[in-house]
Amino acid sequence: MQAYESLTAAYPDSAEAWGEFGNVNFKLGHWSQAADAYYQAVSLLIEQGEAERARHLLRVLHGLDADKAGELERRLRKPGG
Repeated sequence: MQAYESLTAAYPDSAEAWGEFGNVNFKLGHWSQAADAYYQAVSLLIEQGEAERARHLLRVLHGLDADKAGELERRLRKPGG
């Protein structure tokens, strides 16, 4: 777990690092932490123009935190999102 925390600290703009951090938390049953990490990953994917990848991960986030997922879905619907 600490390795992933270090990875996201070293590469805060890496959607992949945040996604993997979310995966580890998910597997450990740390739902809130997984949702936070997936939120960050999806947010970065949206910013990077990776809408399809963002939508894929949003399905997982929606199961953990519908409010966070809804916020990001609205961002995706905006022009350029």
